[in-house]
Amino acid sequence: MPAISISVSEAASIISAASTVLSVTFSMVVVVILLSTIDNKNSVNSWSTIGAMIQNSPWPVILRTDAVRSLKVQASINAIAKLTLIGTFLIALTGIVTPLGLQDIIIDMDSTLQTMSYVKDNGPMGEVTSPRSKYQENRLCGDWPSQGCPGSPVGLSGGSSSVSAQVAANITSTFNSTDYQSPFNIQYRRYTTQVQGGVNNNQPMTIGALNKMQSFILGDDLIAVEGAIVDTTNNPGIGLMQHSFPNEEGESSWSREILWLEPESACVDTNLTVRYQISSDLKFITNGSTVIVDNGGIADLTTIQPSPYKDNNTFIDLAYHAYTGAVWSNLATMRAFNTTRNTSQIGKTYQIYPNTLTSPFPGQLGFLPLNFIPLIANANATGTVWDVSNYIDAYCRGYNATDIQDGTKPLIGCALMLGSPRQLNSSTIPVLVANTTFEQPIYSCASAIRASIQQVNFTMTQPINNSTGFTSLKISRQITNTSTLWAVEKTGMNISSASPYWGPVDPSHTNDPNLIIGEGNFMYLPPGSSDYGYSMFGEVPVTPSDSQGCSVPGRIFSVLKYGWHDVAISSSFDVSGKGDYNLNKLWQNLTASPQNASKVIKLVWTDFMANNVIGTGFLPTATISPRGQSVSYNLLYAIPAFVTLALWLPTIVFALVLLFTKRVTLHELKNAINQTSIGRSVVNMINPTSDSLAKTKKWIENDGQSKIGIKLERSDSGAGVAKFDYDPTEQTLHQVMQSLRPAVKSGLRSRSAKDFSPLEDVDDKAHSPDVNYF
Repeated sequence: MPAISISVSEAASIISAASTVLSVTFSMVVVVILLSTIDNKNSVNSWSTIGAMIQNSPWPVILRTDAVRSLKVQASINAIAKLTLIGTFLIALTGIVTPLGLQDIIIDMDSTLQTMSYVKDNGPMGEVTSPRSKYQENRLCGDWPSQGCPGSPVGLSGGSSSVSAQVAANITSTFNSTDYQSPFNIQYRRYTTQVQGGVNNNQPMTIGALNKMQSFILGDDLIAVEGAIVDTTNNPGIGLMQHSFPNEEGESSWSREILWLEPESACVDTNLTVRYQISSDLKFITNGSTVIVDNGGIADLTTIQPSPYKDNNTFIDLAYHAYTGAVWSNLATMRAFNTTRNTSQIGKTYQIYPNTLTSPFPGQLGFLPLNFIPLIANANATGTVWDVSNYIDAYCRGYNATDIQDGTKPLIGCALMLGSPRQLNSSTIPVLVANTTFEQPIYSCASAIRASIQQVNFTMTQPINNSTGFTSLKISRQITNTSTLWAVEKTGMNISSASPYWGPVDPSHTNDPNLIIGEGNFMYLPPGSSDYGYSMFGEVPVTPSDSQGCSVPGRIFSVLKYGWHDVAISSSFDVSGKGDYNLNKLWQNLTASPQNASKVIKLVWTDFMANNVIGTGFLPTATISPRGQSVSYNLLYAIPAFVTLALWLPTIVFALVLLFTKRVTLHELKNAINQTSIGRSVVNMINPTSDSLAKTKKWIENDGQSKIGIKLERSDSGAGVAKFDYDPTEQTLHQVMQSLRPAVKSGLRSRSAKDFSPLEDVDDKAHSPDVNYF
């Protein structure tokens, strides 16, 4: 049976309600039991006790007996009786409602500086992360064969030149000069050690490996994994750090400023779509069915060349970069199809044969170079796969691969995105039917990567160790808006030949001629060789040849555009959603418009980064705020208590005034209670000579021991008559009550005091006048 989760306040309220119900029902059932078991003939004092129990139970209210009727009752008595009833109800309601306002809260207690300890993630990412003991940062520059990077020596090995992959000491010291995460603390999650010919005198070197171990895309969460904080919520990104935790037994919290990377992206519609038909066996695209549909991308193509970019260090108009890429891509497509704006028209189709190239085009969500559609069209016409349309990428980026890396240009990743396939004239995920026609939008997208220092807040709800993992960790993040001195290495080489180092540096390096320095809350990462695929024997390698971890953010764009050339990469990094219904549904929703399609790139980039890099920056100490439980109260639930207090306070004050001023004394109260008890009342009426004002103990010894009981009769007029009698029937009380049924017509009439007289024994005259029966 599943457990029901309730709060402490709810439990207290339930207990109070249950106690009230038990108290009320117990007093009721006791009266029922009492009525069925007691004898009608009892001592006078017993009748006082019986009367008190019956009259103090809820039965008089429920059965609307004489005690609660207001007819012929003095107004003041009636008002006080009703006030008492209302007060009783309010007290019961207060006992039930008031506890509901109690709320358990967690508060921060006094902070202390504590030593932090590294804890390995026992989840999938922790298990697959390679040990750091053999990891050595290195960098290679140039295409093929490799060249020496800035500051790296060139040696000899066996009579031939050998390039050193070692990073120059001055670069290492520069970018390790701050307390924040440096680019050297960004490392490949997995790596190999192998020999590269002509590098490091043919000695084994560390080479990063690209892998896909776990998908974070559908998580929609901010979580910790080995070496990283992964955010796949509204603003995807990744923070890089080595996780360390305090030795606290209870809940505690702390914060940490770390290097945070997040992609920015924008997409525009090329107004071209690809359309095709599924074969009858639902396995392939029908041969000859694939066409490019002109939805205005050619027929309405602008005749005005896009103007130069107006980007700066704090703003990149990515939407305009994407638009520029779309214009030049569509222009190249128009030329490849040997058509013009005037000869084309909206809805016109152009036959293509995508099997000319080994690519994911079409049939699934994917990313392709901006020149891909012109390449296919040109290949169809000439049989030549590669052409010179790489200028499209340069126009979109705003710079050429051969431009010198001077640290002033931001990394801009440009690509075509094929939206998730949709059945023609349908907006839902279709049921596959033979010969169904599908269509995919083609978007032009431009992306950049922003680095900042962000504060990540951690709350540990229970001790974290190597066996518990990070599941009990709650995380939030916020921008610090702290101005940081950022630097980019000036390599002096072509942009496509070297990936520069970048990151926060100490102010002492402000005048370093080998750096471009800027100050601000964030920086845009620079371009480099990692985000440029290069053609080698008709292929575009995207796998790393070194272990430069800070180049991975840009390498992702190469993997997205050119990864389909590499079977291992394309199979490992399948983000199409073709084998995952939930992922495909997400892509369907996001790629329905170019505005939302940009989030696809952000999620894929974040997922790639989380799988392939870790942060190694360690925090040895931190200011820890232990957290303890406290109680708060919602005053809305105190309203019944305030009303009750408003009734009780003046009442108790008035009563105390009466007592202290002796307008009412305790002696008077005691006498009033005694004289209104049923036993004394009966004796006082039937035996006026009794000592009715005697103290309780004396009265019980004398009159209180006399036996009386109820006798029921019917008068000559047919009215039911009940009276106490000194010689009652030897029956139980409930039997006596049943002995006289109600008359068909009541003969009750209003009576005055003169109608009543003390009961007299018929044999009184025969007894001594000194004998009192009561």
